[in-house]
Amino acid sequence: MLFDQICEAYDVLSHNERKATFDKYGEYGLKNGICNAENKEIRAYMFQGNSTEIFQKFFSTTHLDDEVFELDGSDAFGSILGSGYRGKSMPAAPVPKNVEVTLFCNLVDFYNGCVKSVRFSRQMIHPDGRSRKLKKDKQIVEIRAGYNRKTVLTYKGMGHEEYGHPTSDLVIKLDLTIDDESVWKRPQAGDNLVYTHSLSLNDAFNAAPF
Repeated sequence: MLFDQICEAYDVLSHNERKATFDKYGEYGLKNGICNAENKEIRAYMFQGNSTEIFQKFFSTTHLDDEVFELDGSDAFGSILGSGYRGKSMPAAPVPKNVEVTLFCNLVDFYNGCVKSVRFSRQMIHPDGRSRKLKKDKQIVEIRAGYNRKTVLTYKGMGHEEYGHPTSDLVIKLDLTIDDESVWKRPQAGDNLVYTHSLSLNDAFNAAPF
């Protein structure tokens, strides 16, 4: 990686003895060790720093996205305190929105309870901490007896990811299937659905089917 070489070069050139060895004996003498004119051994040099940590410290990431640079490269060389990549004047990533899904159920589902699965897509952050991918996911949902079309279920941390923010939530809103829409408009008593049916006196005495 180029940044590894940059860190190594800085580590050598910012140290007087290492710089003197490099200037006089070159990279080979610096890295393999050598005896000077006074027959004093100059031990071999090896970079011991962590370039990944240094990179993270300066740029707040371990990966530079091409999409954040101008075509002329000006953003790459801007001030870290100003317009440089991840500089202080660069706007922060927006807070990720919740993933909202509508799950349709029928009256039997609401009355007896059931288990359903919901498929959805959410934005994920790659291990580099910057680049993104769209992931298709699935959530098992328990519909408990007594739920209705106003029930909203929230699954924490199952939504979109965004750098610098907590993962958003998966929000599932329950609704009634179209076939049962007209039935739902009938009077209710708590969680019970009240069904009213008119009978003639003859039907009532003879137990005629509805």
